[in-house]
Amino acid sequence: MPVRDLTTTAVRAWFSGLADEHPTRNGHAYGILSMICNTAVKDVLLERNPCQIVGASNPTPKKVVKIPATPKLHGIADKLSADERTARFRALVLLAGWCGLRFGEVSELRRGDFDADCSVVTISRGVTHRLAEDGSRCWIGTSKNGEQRTVTIPPHIRDDVESHLSRHVGKSADALLSTPAMGGCHLNDRVFNKDVFKKAAAAVARGDLSAHDLRRFAGSKNAQVATLTENMARLGHKTVGAALRYQHSQDGRDAVVAANLSANALAELAAAESADA
Repeated sequence: MPVRDLTTTAVRAWFSGLADEHPTRNGHAYGILSMICNTAVKDVLLERNPCQIVGASNPTPKKVVKIPATPKLHGIADKLSADERTARFRALVLLAGWCGLRFGEVSELRRGDFDADCSVVTISRGVTHRLAEDGSRCWIGTSKNGEQRTVTIPPHIRDDVESHLSRHVGKSADALLSTPAMGGCHLNDRVFNKDVFKKAAAAVARGDLSAHDLRRFAGSKNAQVATLTENMARLGHKTVGAALRYQHSQDGRDAVVAANLSANALAELAAAESADA
């Protein structure tokens, strides 16, 4: 349908015809159409935006996933490391959970993104897979917000990261943190989630979790020990201004946040161990 012919009635009919089992996908599609129509209004192709369905871009999720407790997250990592076929994913889970990396970011991490003592990781790229005009599917670009960020790795998982780099990653600075066992350029998030992560999560009675919930874990844990600005900086969200970003990068607070994350984690793990004894 030509953009200039779009009407509120047509948009409502299209949206109501979308499958109910994919509310998030539907919301994303509606949001893209609304942005297109906003541009059309600016270009005088439309008098007003015909996307007038309240809340369509932000559907209520079908389920609310409870953030895993620290012992559950480490239980998943332990389950992975107990099997030689999945041991190489332990560090990925811990980094995504404690540093708040998106899957596209953590699957594109390379040896050169870590400093010498594995205390800091630099996130400057992310990978997505989509079919392009030239037939390619792998697209490596900047991180989602287009900005590079450095995140201090909590001390309690640095040995895991260092061990992983030593055992599972090539010596080249370009060597990927995690390589797919069956070939291909990067880990596939759907395959990893279905065949690896959810099985380990089910083993610790958290089969409701997915690998994408690791970032939610990071946000909740950061909120316990960090300011809003510090949490946004660690997760790579847009901050309130360049001045605050500069202050965050210079005042050493991220190292304090990372240390506090480790202190809380070790206390939670010790309490869980005592309860099981």
